[in-house]
Amino acid sequence: MNIRSRISRIRAWVVIVSLVIFLLGLLCLWIASRIHGKGFWPLFFLELAAILIVAALIQVVWESYGKTVFLEETLREYSISEELHKAGLISYTNDFDLCIEWDNILTETKHFDAFFGYARHWRGSHSTALTALMKKEKVEIRIVLPDLRNPDVVRTLSLRYIDEVTGNPMTEEEVVRRIQESLDFYHTRKQQNGSLDANIKIYLLPQPLLYSYYRFDEMSVATFFKHEPGVGGVPTFVFDNDGTLGEFFSSDFKSIVDLSEEYIVGADN
Repeated sequence: MNIRSRISRIRAWVVIVSLVIFLLGLLCLWIASRIHGKGFWPLFFLELAAILIVAALIQVVWESYGKTVFLEETLREYSISEELHKAGLISYTNDFDLCIEWDNILTETKHFDAFFGYARHWRGSHSTALTALMKKEKVEIRIVLPDLRNPDVVRTLSLRYIDEVTGNPMTEEEVVRRIQESLDFYHTRKQQNGSLDANIKIYLLPQPLLYSYYRFDEMSVATFFKHEPGVGGVPTFVFDNDGTLGEFFSSDFKSIVDLSEEYIVGADN
């Protein structure tokens, strides 16, 4: 039973109880009218009747009018809270670097999916943890990068990224160089993992990416891009993999992998 149904049932019971109280008030009035004289009991039943009738009327008015406004506000807040709960949202921040304890999670996870442009700064900040992760046995890792062989993809990314030195849009040559640098980092560490149980794959996507995504055993991180030049200040979401957000990004990542080509050195890459 949802919250609206429960509240409707409660309101119905309150109205019934108010009606019973009102009838008890009338009964007290009747009793008072049947008792002759000016002693204690006639006055007692008159006062009691007044209290019961007024209380019942106030409750009915509150249920019919006053509580409606309060109820709608409560339901609105509850709906927001319920949707956030379903989404599995853990936190929201504009600071991607500090949104989670990256090194600890990278060290502990056994499943890691990632989709990004080249993530140079992030990779440099967590290279030790990434190297340790990619040396594990029975690890499952999928890294998806933009296809540096696709001119349209490279051109789009060059307009999106800003060169930190010049402050101008990044050249296509620099975009290719940074993606290749990222490819070399992950491919080298993949080759260093000699475990037959390790499942490490690198893919190239022939489309410009719309967001960056990092998925671990139990939680994920997603961050987006902005049209304004520069870095930082971009919304970053941390969420459980079992919520609606996790389900969406997990499904979308599967589609991304299906659209991509696995990166294999020497296979026309």
